Amino acid sequence: AYHMVFGPDACLYVSGPTLSSQDVIYRIEPNGEIQIFFRGLGRPQGMVFDSQGRLYVGASYEGWKGIHRLNGAGQIERFVAGPVMVGMVFDALGNLYMVDTQSLYYLMIGNNIPC
Repeated sequence: AYHMVFGPDACLYVSGPTLSSQDVIYRIEPNGEIQIFFRGLGRPQGMVFDSQGRLYVGASYEGWKGIHRLNGAGQIERFVAGPVMVGMVFDALGNLYMVDTQSLYYLMIGNNIPC
């Protein structure tokens, strides 16, 4: 396990990035049952859930690097292009803070003003 985040469903989501373009994000239930949540990412790293329960993942997908949003029904959408983020967090206003191996980035979402 390399990157982990708890979801709003009290499950643990885990990625273990390799050199494959078919890496998996696992969903581990409180009782220990393990399921594949999503397959097909390249080097999935930083992960965070938003207030609507969608999972954001820093990874490559179909040759596109950046942050991808997963809705849990097997659907993925491209959210932000850029380097693969190793860490992400939303603040109380819904703005996104991201880090790669060298820098901190801030993405204001909507008209929210940071604290």
